[in-house]
Amino acid sequence: MKDENAEKIGTLADELDAVLFTSKLPLPPQLHLSSLQEKVREARDILAAVFKDETGDDPWEDNPLVG
Repeated sequence: MKDENAEKIGTLADELDAVLFTSKLPLPPQLHLSSLQEKVREARDILAAVFKDETGDDPWEDNPLVG
């Protein structure tokens, strides 16, 4: 794995840890949900980009629900 991609995955893991921590804060449920949805989309985009960079393949290319 390329160092740059390993760094992206490590940073993403740290960001997801932060999301898990903040999910325990006493905030309105809708705020938690919108934050979680945003982070899941971002995580998906990062992981898909790393996958594409590492393999040269894009299995999501024709998926109208993604992207």
